[in-house]
Amino acid sequence: MINLLPQFEKKKLRKEFYQRYGVIILIIVFLCEGLLFVSLVPSYLALSASVNDLTAKLEQKKKEILPGGDTAQNELNAIKAEISLLKQGGGVGEIPPSELLAMILAQKPDGVLVSRFAYAHTATAVSVQVGGIGSTRESLLLFQKMLMNKEKNPYITDAKYEQGFLLKKNDIDYVLTITIN
Repeated sequence: MINLLPQFEKKKLRKEFYQRYGVIILIIVFLCEGLLFVSLVPSYLALSASVNDLTAKLEQKKKEILPGGDTAQNELNAIKAEISLLKQGGGVGEIPPSELLAMILAQKPDGVLVSRFAYAHTATAVSVQVGGIGSTRESLLLFQKMLMNKEKNPYITDAKYEQGFLLKKNDIDYVLTITIN
């Protein structure tokens, strides 16, 4: 078979062939996209309806809970305020109570058990009361001496036991009042 077409005609026919081939490929791609769109529309509509239904139920639940929830929310806010008071400063030098307790417990010798902790602050000073049981008088006096060490505890100005702690020799119930400036 002999091809009698000149070269420019061959190029023209090849160009038309590729154009038609490209158009057919584009039509096939658009048909596939259309089929995918049509097949995903029901899923989208179902999901959208489900989201709207759940949003409406959530709003309804919030309205039901809100009247009784105010007192619970107020109590929760009060508890959060108390916790933030303990975490933040508020005392002299902005030392949080948690750090004060850690500083005091770090100085506690063996034989001294701390079971109570009270914290109060005024405009000029912070007062901390620590209570518990000491095994001996010497261990309690050592605890007081270690707290009054100015190198380790520069903020502590005074540490005093309540009256009568020296009357017993063993298992002494004590309350130590520490003043911090």
